[in-house]
Amino acid sequence: MTSHRPFIYLASFALALGLLYSAKVILVPIALALLLLFILNPAVTRLQRLGMNRVASVILVTIFTIVLLGGIGMGLTLQIKQLGEQLPQYHENIVQKLAALREAGRGNVLEKVQETLNIVERRLKEKPDPKRTPPDPDAEPEPVPVQVVPSGFSEFGKFAAPAVETLATAGLVIVLVIFMLIYREDLRSRMIRLIGHSRLLITTRALDEGSQRISRFLVMTLVINATFGVTLGIGVFAMGVPYALLWGTLATVLRFIPFVGSWLVAALLLTFSVAVCPGWSQPLLVAALVIVLELLANQVMEPLLYGRSTGISPVAPIVAAAFWTWLWGPIGLALSAPLTTCLVVLGKYVPQLEFLSVLLGDEESLGAEIGFYQRLVAHDQDEPASCINSVAVP
Repeated sequence: MTSHRPFIYLASFALALGLLYSAKVILVPIALALLLLFILNPAVTRLQRLGMNRVASVILVTIFTIVLLGGIGMGLTLQIKQLGEQLPQYHENIVQKLAALREAGRGNVLEKVQETLNIVERRLKEKPDPKRTPPDPDAEPEPVPVQVVPSGFSEFGKFAAPAVETLATAGLVIVLVIFMLIYREDLRSRMIRLIGHSRLLITTRALDEGSQRISRFLVMTLVINATFGVTLGIGVFAMGVPYALLWGTLATVLRFIPFVGSWLVAALLLTFSVAVCPGWSQPLLVAALVIVLELLANQVMEPLLYGRSTGISPVAPIVAAAFWTWLWGPIGLALSAPLTTCLVVLGKYVPQLEFLSVLLGDEESLGAEIGFYQRLVAHDQDEPASCINSVAVP
């Protein structure tokens, strides 16, 4: 039985991956609902302490959240629509800047490479001379391609299907959040009963620690992203770049996407500033502002506010982001940090899943003494010298 244990673990892992991928239509709304549950439950609890009924407090918090998100979405939609209508007015500015860049790069290696590529492209597009290559009388005539023009109904269905799917997912998430907030204690009791009364202490500790870590992580992320967005909006407004409110809100929202959101905000804002602003001073100032804010957020605010809130190692977020993006797409990327936190907590309290805590957690894997001895066994002459100060001398 022991010899077959690795194969059993591998088969279980493959089965779990298959279930996560095939059932993502159901699992993704549940994960989003649990995420909103951790965010909205403190507000519901606060209203209950003020004397309001739980059902009424849940409905009030849910309506307020929907109205707030809907208002932000409508505002962003209007701003984007106005931006799309006014972008053609800046085409002269774009043409002038492209001409200036081409004039600045005239005579260098890049221009010569571009000219060579243009010559090759023209030669490839040239039609062969019929005098040099006489037609083959035995050759079959080339078939005429037939193009099927889709009807208007099929085009409408192509665009309407993703919208209907998104609305259905949003509706399912809202319903799940409402019921989870109302029956939160009942769901917790059923989970404890499902796991077993003999593990009551471990289950309670795991649920409490997981909820605290995720709640703290989400709150700190909201604080950092909101501070980044507000500061960016104020700075852009002071520089005279239009739609400062749009860029501040967009920066706050997109920074919730790990690793990708910040680069996307910077690329969009720089492209817009180059297209709108008459000179190069404002785009350069915008680039400097984004770089300074990103450095402050990454090097000052995140280490100060996060601390050990998630309990994840520095390498784990990158691996988790790649894994959940491959499994669930962009939504998996946004949910990678909370889901990984849940896995670390499970590995801490469930012996069978201890490898998750070892691989993904931020706790020290080997003690100083064991690490010192292990490097000596590996005949490492440099690393044990750095461990001498951390080894306790009796």
